[in-house]
Amino acid sequence: MNVTSLPDGIAFNRPIGEGSGVEIAIREIRREHTGMHGFVTLMFGDTILGYDTFNIGRGEERMRLVKASHKMLSGLSAELYSVEAMRHDLDLLCLYATRHYEQNRFQTEEIDPTEHPGPPVYLLRPFIIRGGGSILFAPPKSGKSFIFQIMAVCVAQGIAGPFEAVQKTPVLYVNLERSREEFLRREAAIRTCLGVSGGSGVRYLHARGRGLRAVTPTIAAWHREVGPGLVLYDSISRTGLGKLIDDDVANAFTDTVNGNSETWGALAHTPRADATHQFGSVHYEAGQDIGVRVASEHREAELGVMLKVTMANAAGLAPPWFTRLMFDGPDGQLIKIEKAKPNDYPTLQGGKPSLIDDLISYVGEVGKASATEIAKGTGHHRVSVSDALRADKRFASIGKEGREVMWSLKPHLEE
Repeated sequence: MNVTSLPDGIAFNRPIGEGSGVEIAIREIRREHTGMHGFVTLMFGDTILGYDTFNIGRGEERMRLVKASHKMLSGLSAELYSVEAMRHDLDLLCLYATRHYEQNRFQTEEIDPTEHPGPPVYLLRPFIIRGGGSILFAPPKSGKSFIFQIMAVCVAQGIAGPFEAVQKTPVLYVNLERSREEFLRREAAIRTCLGVSGGSGVRYLHARGRGLRAVTPTIAAWHREVGPGLVLYDSISRTGLGKLIDDDVANAFTDTVNGNSETWGALAHTPRADATHQFGSVHYEAGQDIGVRVASEHREAELGVMLKVTMANAAGLAPPWFTRLMFDGPDGQLIKIEKAKPNDYPTLQGGKPSLIDDLISYVGEVGKASATEIAKGTGHHRVSVSDALRADKRFASIGKEGREVMWSLKPHLEE
């Protein structure tokens, strides 16, 4: 049987007459606990005869698809290619898949002692390494999505921006969490701040609420178009694989993103009571090559951000990196991105958080709250909390619920 390899499976073509034939293909081949499964299609030229996903080791499933597909053939074609012959071809292809596909899919090798790959190559030093996966984690509303999108534009453009060094690489930003309009606004501001004229070069895949499995075929198509590139996922909490604390979910995430691309990055949240590690199973950390803690400090319309490598498999740890984002206008428009110095933000280096930092962190996490609720949640005196909310322009009153005034953060501090 002359089996043809496809990018995502195998196929066999049975000629019928001159210049035409039936193609039987099996894609999405995977081994599950009940046996080998696959997506099986039968095509006659451009005509779909039939398709289904099933356990390819089950004869009744194969026969059911063959009978339905053969009915789509007519006249001479049906006579030249009997239902028995069609079933035999499908049986042989499924048998090939179960016996040979897995063992031929990957190749073994012995390392050539004369081959020297050289030092690790960073796409964005020291946070994203070629051939590795990076996870940036921070509490909600810490500015990590802004930083992630800035990284995307810098890598796609090949410009350092506020970072140390960048290698120009195609970038696909997988948006599982926010609206398309939010990314349009942010990228326009980022391009202006970085001096980028025209497009950024970043490709966006907007799939809010759809989950990781739904976007995997589109990611594969993008790689076929551009070749090796960087895929960024925003965020792990929206991948739809299950509970983040489950080891199987963490392993499924790592396996999926490693299968999707050679180089990837992802955003993650931290536990409510501890901002020093990612929320969820320890296997997220085990599956990453570089872990990056993101911490931020708010000052009026200024957001100071620290990026600290907490784990690096391929290289040593690096000193913390500091960036400053400046905002302006009633909608909190980003107007400036620049590198900052460590002593610009002593709180991020381990100093005690201020009252304002506590309030911003709490309100950013809950979305909105009254002064009474904020005082109870932060442990500060209610009078001090109320005075700070009224005096600081970073907070906005959004009406009353009952007798209590409700407070929220202004737009540029919401991510």
